[in-house]
Amino acid sequence: MYITNDHDRGLNSLMTALLFIILLSLIVINSPILMTFDILLQDFILGLSFNHSVFNHLLSWLSNPVMVGIYILLIWFLLWGFKHKLIAFWLVCTSLTGEIIFLLIRRVTARPLPTGHEQGLTAGSFPNQHVFSITMVAMLLYICVVPFIRTRWRVWLTTIGLWLVTCLVIIGQIQLQNSYPFDAIASVLLAYSWVEIWEIIYLKAFKRLTQTRIFNHSDFN
Repeated sequence: MYITNDHDRGLNSLMTALLFIILLSLIVINSPILMTFDILLQDFILGLSFNHSVFNHLLSWLSNPVMVGIYILLIWFLLWGFKHKLIAFWLVCTSLTGEIIFLLIRRVTARPLPTGHEQGLTAGSFPNQHVFSITMVAMLLYICVVPFIRTRWRVWLTTIGLWLVTCLVIIGQIQLQNSYPFDAIASVLLAYSWVEIWEIIYLKAFKRLTQTRIFNHSDFN
C-alpha cells in the first residue's frame, strides 16, 4: 500500500503549512529576531568538525534541480514500466506542482543569499531549492518505492538512509552558506506539507482514474 488512510494527515499538513507561513511572514518583514537566531545557528553549524567543502559541494551537485529532475524521471519510468501507472502519475503531479509553488514563493520573498555563498548563485535564499527538492524526493521514494521492499530491516535501513542524506544536504547547504538555517527548515516544512496535501488528493480523487483507459490495469493502493 502506497498511501494509507491517516486521520491525522489533514491536521499534520495544516500544522506544517501554518509553521511555514509563520516563517514566511517573518522573512517578508525581515524580522531581526529571526535573523539573530539564523546567524547563531549558522555559526554553530559552520563550526562543526565535519565541515568538508568537497563533500558538501558533491552533495550540492547531487541535489541540484537538474539531478532531482533526473531522479523523478527515473522513478516515474520504473513505476510506469512495471504497471504502477497511477502512483507514477501522482509522483509527477506532486513533484511538478511542488516546484511551481516553490518558485512562486521564492520570487515573492526574494531573500538575499548569505554572505560567502557559492559563486554563480543568483536566486533567493528562501526557500532553499536543494533542501526542498531532496526532501520531496526522499518522501516520494518512501511513499512510492519503499512499499516494494519486503524485508523489515531493509525498509528501516532505506528509510534511515533517505533521511540521513536529507540531513546531510541541509547541513551542507548551510555550511556552503547557500542557505540560512531557517530557510532550510522552512524548505522541509513546505515539502512535507505539499506531499501530505497530495496524499489527500490521491486518496480522494485518483481512484476514479482507474476507470480511464490509460490507468485501467494500474494498481491503486
